[in-house]
Amino acid sequence: MTHSHYFTHSRSTGHSDSIVQEDQPGKMPDNLPDNNLPDNNLPDELNDSDFPFVVEHLCEGQGTGGTFRPAARLLLTSALRTSGLWAALPAEELRDLVLMLTFLTPNGRIHPTLPELAEAMHASHVKARARMLRLTRRPWQGQPLVRELTRPSGLDAYLPATSLMQARQGPQEATLAAPQAMPEPRAGREALVAHSRARYAAPRAEVEADIARRMGWGPPAFEDDPPEVAGQKQRLYERLSGQGMTKAQALDVLGRFDLGIVGHQLDWIPHRGAKNPARYLMAAIENNYEAPMAVRQANLAAQANLAEQESSEEQASLTEQESLAEADAPSSHLP
Repeated sequence: MTHSHYFTHSRSTGHSDSIVQEDQPGKMPDNLPDNNLPDNNLPDELNDSDFPFVVEHLCEGQGTGGTFRPAARLLLTSALRTSGLWAALPAEELRDLVLMLTFLTPNGRIHPTLPELAEAMHASHVKARARMLRLTRRPWQGQPLVRELTRPSGLDAYLPATSLMQARQGPQEATLAAPQAMPEPRAGREALVAHSRARYAAPRAEVEADIARRMGWGPPAFEDDPPEVAGQKQRLYERLSGQGMTKAQALDVLGRFDLGIVGHQLDWIPHRGAKNPARYLMAAIENNYEAPMAVRQANLAAQANLAEQESSEEQASLTEQESLAEADAPSSHLP
């Protein structure tokens, strides 16, 4: 007895339904869903598509006056196999590509950010960026398979190649069902608000921290390092950013150089008089510049003061010992 799997088309929610049915050999299953007909019953334009993926734009919850909520779903075509894309991609790259495509928005756009991808991959931002970099370097029909969208805010995103997918308007009968209305609450306003806060609300600090993590703000987590090293890197990252270094520059410095050298150069940069602190600081770390003259003179003065203080303390100790010795000596009297 064999098992056959039939998958419905995923909608903007990202979910797909799977039906598993035991079939008799040589017999078609009886409960095959209407939206999983054989390929020759699919729309001709989908069968003949040269694109591995098709984005269908749908209308959800149509109302009066032509109003509706947009929705979208992603369809796989036979071009994923016949175009050679399936065979050309290693398993991990194919998995990452499909993962990126699951971030389809109701408006039919796909542009997940690096924090979103890292969370979905259960990986650090560094590892997620490295995995996406492989897709941006993978050529497909004369252009990169994935394009990186760099933003001044640092919230970089990724877009699939235009040769990967085709957008089209879905059939009118394929509109999605409107969500059911919630029953009218019978409790008073205060009771309803209190119940909602107790069940769904989270502390403000926790929410702000989660937003910062998702948006890529603040220092990276450095999850691959031991806790004490990660904490030190986070503090140095904030100081490097305060001197005007970009996120990429700060991460590069913390990944390539000794943290002690980075800390010393950060301590000394205020005494450098640099017009461009970030650029000077990068050169100072790379070449391990010696301390500036003002710092060296201050260190010499501190060493001299310490030596003088130790000498004074030693002299005072000797004087005290002599006084005690004289006091303990027996006194002599003339006859």
